[in-house]
Amino acid sequence: MKTITDQTKVIACLNTMSIWNFLFDGKDEQAELERAIENKKQSIATWESHAKNYPDGAEKFLTYAEQDKKINYEIMIYGDFEAAKRNHYLSRPVSEITEDEFYEALNVLPPVNWVTINGVNEFCMSERLTGNYTAQYGRSNGKFYHKTVDIYDKTTWIHNFV
Repeated sequence: MKTITDQTKVIACLNTMSIWNFLFDGKDEQAELERAIENKKQSIATWESHAKNYPDGAEKFLTYAEQDKKINYEIMIYGDFEAAKRNHYLSRPVSEITEDEFYEALNVLPPVNWVTINGVNEFCMSERLTGNYTAQYGRSNGKFYHKTVDIYDKTTWIHNFV
């Protein structure tokens, strides 16, 4: 079994914040990158073929093909990928939402970490976007808020920004 460390090399896509493969010792990095690019080309060809063969879903299939065309793989260190992913999710600002949006989020799934800190009543969604990142909702002084946060890092929570 291979151990993943911050220094493990990966083939990643920063557009989709995903890892295509881990490059453990002995893997030919350039060959793996070429394999990822070839896989992307095959995926695009499949979506385009589906668009021709299934005209009722053509628009959807062509949308998927266009999304795949934007994929740009690169070889990088896993720790750098995780830092980029954290920045991608947590750099989004707090946004003001409606009261209805707040209560819809509260009632869709059981909330976690429902607390009041610095006068802000806030909770996190139990379902994660990825890893530790999830949606958080807050209310304070008659206003309602949303932000993507690290569920385990309170410095990213809404009460620090309103």
